[in-house]
Formats: sequence, structure tokens, C-alpha cells
Amino acid sequence: MKHENADAPGYGAVAKSLHWLVVALVTAQFALGWTMPHIGRNTLPVGLIFWHGSIGMLLLAVVLVGLAWRFAHPVALLGGVPLCCRRGGLDNEAHVSCGAGARGMAPGAGAGLAPSFWNALVIG
Repeated sequence: MKHENADAPGYGAVAKSLHWLVVALVTAQFALGWTMPHIGRNTLPVGLIFWHGSIGMLLLAVVLVGLAWRFAHPVALLGGVPLCCRRGGLDNEAHVSCGAGARGMAPGAGAGLAPSFWNALVIG
């Protein structure tokens, strides 16, 4: 089944907004991760640690919304080549790899390493 907007090449405003929101959240994660204190087994999720975990969960939610949006709103091919592969070269490969990492590994990496954050969030 073909989506009605699949003939217009290019990503829409929602897809672009979600993309740049992910970029902003990942930047915030790196900044918080760089400045927050050492995390040990008994570290309480307060201050920067709490914000790092909260932004990480928000990042995961935005990525899932972005993936759902992408599947619901396909992007037209330009000359038989997907838009993500138009330019080619190393620059494109790095961007695709970065996107795959952000969507696949990065959001879940911190969750497994910080069970105290989940305990504080769920239990209170």
C-alpha cells in the first residue's frame, strides 16, 4: 500500500523536527554525562544523575516516535536511490552509522547500567 505523500521527495517538518530533537537530547546527554559525578553501585539518582536518566528516557521515547513516524510516512525515492544514500561517500556512511547507534544501542545502554535510577523512578 502506497502512502499519499510518498511521491513528494524529502522529509517533512515532523521528521526533521524529531531528528533535531534527537540531536539536541544526545548533546545534552553528553554534556550531563561529562559533568556529573562518578556513579557507583549505591549512588542515588539525584541532581545531574537524575537529569541524565530522565533525558535518556525522553530520548528513547523520541526515537521510538521517530521510528513510528518514519514507518507511517514513507519517503519517496529520488531517481531510484533512497534519500539517505543520495550523496554516498564516507560522510553518508558515518551519518547512517551514527543514526543506527542512536536508535539501537545508545538509548538502552544507560538503562542497564543504572538500576538504582529505575528503582527510584518506579518505586519512588
